[in-house]
Amino acid sequence: MKNWEDFEKWFSNANFPKNLESIKEIPVLDNWINQIRQATATPTSKNDQTPKSNYQIKEGKDVLEVTFSLPIGYEQDEIMLFVREDFIKIEGLPDQHIELIKLPKLVKSKVCKAKIEEDQLIIRLSKRPRPIKFYRHFITN
Repeated sequence: MKNWEDFEKWFSNANFPKNLESIKEIPVLDNWINQIRQATATPTSKNDQTPKSNYQIKEGKDVLEVTFSLPIGYEQDEIMLFVREDFIKIEGLPDQHIELIKLPKLVKSKVCKAKIEEDQLIIRLSKRPRPIKFYRHFITN
């Protein structure tokens, strides 16, 4: 096929189904399509809405404070907190659930204070400063 016209001829002569109804005859594909539809469906009523997140992020001038509501049945000794400059990962939750929280700003991942108060994990992080200085780089041929 060297040009578009050859492709159009080939495509029109191929015996592709004119619609996608024949795909529904394959149960695996039908289930997969239904899962995608359900995942991307927008809620239509108040009862259909997705649950609110179980964390809040407060942003100060130099600090981010993340408050995470711990689920019922957690063990304080099993909770593990990991910080990356753009994410927080909380492990050791019931049912081996892992919580990933995307941070709105980059933070210093090695600077963190965390405590548990009233079934809330409170994480205080220092924001990473915005680079101000320009650095000269040399161009090679």
